[in-house]
Amino acid sequence: MGEREKAWSRSLNRRTAFRAMAGFLAGSPVLRSQQDVFREHSRVPALNELSNAFDFEAVAYAKVPRFAYDNMAYGTDGEFTLRRNRQAFEWVDLVPKRVLGAGPIQTATEILGTKMAFPIIVSPSATHSLLHPDAEVGTFKGAMAASNTLYIVSNVTSTPFEKIAAAGKGPLWAQMYPKETLEENRDWLERIQAAGAKAIGGVEMFVRQAVKQFEGWTGGKAPVEVMRSVVESRLTKP
Repeated sequence: MGEREKAWSRSLNRRTAFRAMAGFLAGSPVLRSQQDVFREHSRVPALNELSNAFDFEAVAYAKVPRFAYDNMAYGTDGEFTLRRNRQAFEWVDLVPKRVLGAGPIQTATEILGTKMAFPIIVSPSATHSLLHPDAEVGTFKGAMAASNTLYIVSNVTSTPFEKIAAAGKGPLWAQMYPKETLEENRDWLERIQAAGAKAIGGVEMFVRQAVKQFEGWTGGKAPVEVMRSVVESRLTKP
């Protein structure tokens, strides 16, 4: 082999470039940081292998960036409430009684004036844009496709409430975190009502929350009627 051929064999070509790129990607710290030493990484389950909602976690973990998965899957602090909520379903046993002839099962119900086929609600969660380009609009469409299930839009949604509401005619609620001033609360409520949200009287909820906070901080009995009258007077103040 001459000097020219030797030089050519040592030069960069397509195969060498691809080999180098594959080695870089395989050893990338970004890829390694996506892995969890406590999880199986040999394969991602197929769709027909998934039997319940929790089975989708493994697929989501493999498909979305780690920070997006952590934002949606993990709870705050020690995650006690998250674990307890999941354990609560394990405490319930469904006991079939086929021979008793229970008759037709009626799952429909009504909550705060909203009729639903099942007592199931899509609870509010933030920043759906991290998981899918359709964000909360896609969540709303999915809820409507699933027997017109009620969807509660998060207070920190990544999509304006007006855009979500315009995507369909399904039942839609909005989660509200009280703002600093009554004017901010009023502006926000008027905006989502204009987009089609239905206002539900929440005076009693506010009062009960305030009672819990008062008794927790002071250790004394809260003046419930006084607190209720103050809330009602401020809400009706022009």
